[in-house]
Amino acid sequence: MGRRDSATIETLDGAVARLAVRRGSWLVGRGPEADLRLYSDRVSPRHAWLRRDARGTWVSDAGSRAGTLVNGEPLAPRQARLLRTGDRVTFGSISAVYTDALPADGEPPVFAETAPGRGPARLAGLVLGPLLIVAGFGLGAWRVLRHVGAVGLWPGVVLFALGIAVTAVSVALAGRPQ
Repeated sequence: MGRRDSATIETLDGAVARLAVRRGSWLVGRGPEADLRLYSDRVSPRHAWLRRDARGTWVSDAGSRAGTLVNGEPLAPRQARLLRTGDRVTFGSISAVYTDALPADGEPPVFAETAPGRGPARLAGLVLGPLLIVAGFGLGAWRVLRHVGAVGLWPGVVLFALGIAVTAVSVALAGRPQ
């Protein structure tokens, strides 16, 4: 599995600038607040945004004068487009190439993976487990408050323990790659 924490965008044609794109938002432009600063009159001070999340890196034009293109296709202002390794992004007159640490097939995050037919069962376990915990705790607390002997606590203790077990198994299955 590839690393998901960063990617790079690097300019071409002699205008050397490089940005390590990690999670969060990154401003591209020629203004002093830009994270990827490009020195060209055709690049607006606040030209475009790069945003990285669990699904990948997105680019959107910030309402620039000259526009932003991905592989020669112009983006509408504030339209986000998912970038793939090798995409050529043009900010005004400056072109850059995007490289992602993700595999080329766009491997999804671990929590998005589910085996066929097992997704709903995992979700049910993640919902049922905490409900059993709350029910067991509530039943046990109710019995204690009613001053019932230790024998009356067992249904609550059993529900509570069962809830913890179901939750633990569901969380382990949800995080396990297939």
